[in-house]
Amino acid sequence: MHPFLARTQHADGGWGYLPDTTSFAEPTCLALLAVPVTPDSAPAPASPDDAGLRKAAAWLAAAQLPDGSLRVCAEDDGGSWTTSLALFALTRRSLAPACRDAARDWLLANQAAHVPSDANHKFDETVRGWAWYGNTFTWLEPTAYALLALKAGGLRRHTRIDEAHRALLDRSIPSGGWNLMHNNSFGVSLEPLPRATAIILLALQDLAEEPRVRKAVQYLRDAAPRSRSPVARGWSALALSAFGEDVAPLRRSLASELREKEGVGENVYTTALALLALDAPERNPFLLP
Repeated sequence: MHPFLARTQHADGGWGYLPDTTSFAEPTCLALLAVPVTPDSAPAPASPDDAGLRKAAAWLAAAQLPDGSLRVCAEDDGGSWTTSLALFALTRRSLAPACRDAARDWLLANQAAHVPSDANHKFDETVRGWAWYGNTFTWLEPTAYALLALKAGGLRRHTRIDEAHRALLDRSIPSGGWNLMHNNSFGVSLEPLPRATAIILLALQDLAEEPRVRKAVQYLRDAAPRSRSPVARGWSALALSAFGEDVAPLRRSLASELREKEGVGENVYTTALALLALDAPERNPFLLP
């Protein structure tokens, strides 16, 4: 485990976004993934004596509610999108099988609320994905995380997966890429965002020949190196490497930031993401089997 991640893991097994903040599911999942991986692109299963990884898995399992969803943090009282990221990380680590089964069942039963299309936001209202929280409307990043989690577990054909594919493709921006929720607002086409586009591309990597996916790859190839955000560049490196693109410049920029400080901005989430990106393309845990 990277020294910064080893130093910042809490006694309860989780990680906070910053070293001195309470444990949250998102940085815990990224840190759980950011450990040495095997040459076949899949993270190595935790060894029996790897207490750090098993403590992290136990923290995630303790954050799970009776319905199978996971809380964002211990203080939260409802399930959220982090169910998907936890399912993905635990699947790739081959940890907590009971927790994974319950999380998968919740994801398949859960659906974003129906929201009608109107003159201000036009989209296909017949298809829905997943929400950030509860019975709210479809957002694109949580939909992508859910697809990644289900596909990593070997589920490729399901009505929920097919519908989520259609929802993401319907909301793609004509010039390439994705925004956060819609591709238009009040008659104006929205601008694509590198981070959202990268996460969605990872979820759609098995649709590489789809024209809207190819346009998004082209957009991200041009936009990612210009981004000042290490988070956007980290996700972009992981996504572009999954599509066979050269990510050496992105890796160099992230490596430079890691050399300057033990952790990127003393942020666990950003540091773990940078470490994952530095392993791409040789070992990319987001590359679907």
